[in-house]
Amino acid sequence: MQMQHPFSLQKMTKERIKEMIDQRESGERLPSEEQLAMHCGVSRPTVRTVLAALEQEGFLIRRHGIGTFVVKSTTKMKASLQSLYSVADIVRMNGYEPTIADVHVTKLLLPAHISQALEQAPGAMGYRVSRVIFAEREPAVFVVDYLPQALGEQANMDEFNSQMIPFLRQRGISLAYAAADLSLERASEETAHFLDIPLGDPVLLLHQVAYTADNTPMIYSDGYHREGLVSYSIMRIVKSDGGGQMQ
Repeated sequence: MQMQHPFSLQKMTKERIKEMIDQRESGERLPSEEQLAMHCGVSRPTVRTVLAALEQEGFLIRRHGIGTFVVKSTTKMKASLQSLYSVADIVRMNGYEPTIADVHVTKLLLPAHISQALEQAPGAMGYRVSRVIFAEREPAVFVVDYLPQALGEQANMDEFNSQMIPFLRQRGISLAYAAADLSLERASEETAHFLDIPLGDPVLLLHQVAYTADNTPMIYSDGYHREGLVSYSIMRIVKSDGGGQMQ
């Protein structure tokens, strides 16, 4: 008897579970891993691998000790990491109307790792600017920016109420580039509150430090994206000397 390749089993299982997702409403719970394994005729490890992939793609959310739930967001957005746009611009470029709410500007002592990233002296003061960006009335991203005190005072941060990049540009401060990292995190109490999701739910964290043309760090930024709402991509170029490899 010919054995099926593990990848074929996973593909078949994924298709069957996606059919079950299509038949359910957002927030509805899926059967247990054991029940799904029996339904698909595969092992529980295969089901577990498929559920992890579907969660990563934004179709599901798994809550430890509670179950696996269907996620059906009507808002899906794509963005490139190659260009530095504000979140509101990303929402707009995807055809949705952005709304910015819950803006909070606080002057505070910068945490040590942030003052170091912004090349400030230990114990330096700065500004924390947080807000929520909505897409079609749905909370999409909770953004927290930190700025050096001198920049914040130059830009009159107490007047901030919208998008950071245009706000600074209007005050003669232009950003040239940002160093960015993507990671999957669990929602803190603050993030969960502003994104209207359960505590500990997965969120996509886009961490950036933005610089001016003379390499001066200006903004330390963390953007917490609701799972499945925004996907980022980047173009990878094969090296001209032939050393690049597709893996």
